[in-house]
Amino acid sequence: MKVWPILLAFAVGLAAVVVLALVRKIKPGTLTGFIVNSLTGAAVLAALSLSNVAIVPLNPFNALLTGALGVPGLAAVFIFARFL
Repeated sequence: MKVWPILLAFAVGLAAVVVLALVRKIKPGTLTGFIVNSLTGAAVLAALSLSNVAIVPLNPFNALLTGALGVPGLAAVFIFARFL
């Protein structure tokens, strides 16, 4: 698995979130929490994929969905990956 394209896509996704937050004038604490949750979601998805518990593609959408919604977001990613 090539790591650089995934990291670049994740960085672009986070940059888009930061730009949208600045345009919408979201508080820095809220933005920081969202980024931390997104990174945690990416780590959980990567750990599950690397341990062969579940094969789920790691991309910014999946990481942000998991980071924003927590366990329900992780369940949604599994459902989308299974049926799409």
